[in-house]
Amino acid sequence: MTSIEHPPRRMLRCVGVTKQYYPSGAGAHDVSLEVMEGQILALVGPSGCGKTTLLRAIAGLESPDEGTIEVDGKTVTGRGVFVQPEFRSVGFVFQDYALFPHMTVESNIAYGLPRNAPNREQRIDELLDLVNLSDRRNRRPHELSGGERQRVALARALAPSPKILLMDEPFSNLDPNLSARLQLEVREILHEAGITVVFVTHDQEAALSMGDVIAVMDRGRIQQVGVPDMAFHRPVNRFVAAFLGEADFIPAEPTAVESRVLTELGEAEVSGALMVDDKADMDLMVRPEDLTISADDIGNGRVVGRIFSGAFYDYSVELDSGVVCRAMASHANTIDIGARVSLRITAGHPLPVFPREPTLSP
Repeated sequence: MTSIEHPPRRMLRCVGVTKQYYPSGAGAHDVSLEVMEGQILALVGPSGCGKTTLLRAIAGLESPDEGTIEVDGKTVTGRGVFVQPEFRSVGFVFQDYALFPHMTVESNIAYGLPRNAPNREQRIDELLDLVNLSDRRNRRPHELSGGERQRVALARALAPSPKILLMDEPFSNLDPNLSARLQLEVREILHEAGITVVFVTHDQEAALSMGDVIAVMDRGRIQQVGVPDMAFHRPVNRFVAAFLGEADFIPAEPTAVESRVLTELGEAEVSGALMVDDKADMDLMVRPEDLTISADDIGNGRVVGRIFSGAFYDYSVELDSGVVCRAMASHANTIDIGARVSLRITAGHPLPVFPREPTLSP
């Protein structure tokens, strides 16, 4: 018997959500997005871009000025409807975890379940096993590491089996090494639980590593939604390009081949879908990893800055045209500041181009 594959369920839908704070004007503006069942959406942007406002609106902690929000097909905000937070089937992991210091791990998790919930003890055991804390069940928060406290907060939010889990900057209080490791652990836990997640962060690396899909926000508006590698390699505008990673923009000219442009650093392949009008001035976006740098007395630039970052040096190179680009090279071959170098494009993938921004007159 042939099994029938059902289309993925839309678990969250926001349409035209707007929340403005006066007089600053900050907030969310006409935000529309969808999250499918089991997906992790990383909502990323700089401080004040509106991402936390949107998260609070989804949770029911803010009432938008306009727009609708649906959870699993049910309107929870908009059209004269406003469902209170406790009835939305939405879990929330706060930035500071909000654990009860006098309670054990087990009691903190149990707090997320009604006392008369069926199979309550079994559910607690399942959650302890899911977050790998069965042997810590009788400890209190101060006896746990930062990563363990994060997992307790996660288990408590998952306890009542919400349809959506919201996470507000969950790794911001952790040191970089622990944060990177915990991101992988939490991602695995969330996928194992099959929960739909909206995860807010200002950390680009966390968004790219955690999200199945990322939505980049700026000034209250969604700039781009897509899978992480697509957003990173094919940003729709300069803001997304520069926010998701180090990016430099160098003048480019069309060549006889439609999918290639000519720059001071040589020719580069671009995506046909991203080409701008051939008659317009354009810039090619390059990231440090797209370039190869080598010492060369008759090269096309000179080193004006160098930062040691462990396995690599990050070089700033002023080209003969005056444009400054950044490039990476192994720490095994150090190039002195002031030295002449050759910088060339060696990216193994198409690079995006953008219309040149007008230069402001002094």
